[in-house]
Amino acid sequence: MKSTSGSTQFGDSMQLSDHTLGAEIDPIKVLVRNEYLQNFESGHGQYTVGELCAIWSYPGHQPTFTVRLESGALFTYLPVAAFVSRPLSCHESAGDCTVYAPSNHFVLYRAKLLQTMNVLCYAADRSFLGVGEYYFSMEWPDKNDVVHLFLVKGAYHFIPQHKMLALPDPTWVIPALPSLKKIRSEWVKPVEVAQVPVSTPMLLWCPECSTRHIDEGAFAEKLHHTHACQSCGHVWRPAIAPTVGVRFLPGFKNDQ
Repeated sequence: MKSTSGSTQFGDSMQLSDHTLGAEIDPIKVLVRNEYLQNFESGHGQYTVGELCAIWSYPGHQPTFTVRLESGALFTYLPVAAFVSRPLSCHESAGDCTVYAPSNHFVLYRAKLLQTMNVLCYAADRSFLGVGEYYFSMEWPDKNDVVHLFLVKGAYHFIPQHKMLALPDPTWVIPALPSLKKIRSEWVKPVEVAQVPVSTPMLLWCPECSTRHIDEGAFAEKLHHTHACQSCGHVWRPAIAPTVGVRFLPGFKNDQ
């Protein structure tokens, strides 16, 4: 695959390529459902040969492709449901595997594991779709989300990680999907919140002359540790932390 902002080719090896909004991909031969080329007004049951050449990630939208048709025309903003590898009969259900891009920042790669395993693919309702042919993976690292492009029984699908089973050998018994839940936590360093010092309100009396001490004006807002009696001038420090002399404590409306 090749990035729109550079050139990053990778075939079967697992190499990451980082993208924003869109990226060119190695061509994938497809049949395009004609109704997607005619605004769903006509073309149902008909197909046009083409090849996928780019992929796009608009937040809140399905991942979409640019396709080059056999006529040479380019058509963009087509979802994966627009493409098949062979004509499908009306009795063949593609299954609902709709996914939506959570971000415009994504990574493309090919996972060696999925190239060597028998991957069983499941629809959104957990029904079995079939064994998939793997193409590539699309991951949104800042959203902890990933899907994989598979061809399953003639239809292309983006399969989420929790809707597939990778098995080393073929199986005749189709297992049910295990009951697993996606990790929502993020293993990041906690943000340290700076502690803003504040003054502790106190009822203060001068230890020398017993005159009531109340901080007013600028001293009511300014952080300070020592206090000067306004009657005799005695200076003292009532606590280690900053304090402010108040007329009454918070929650009390008396002068006792």
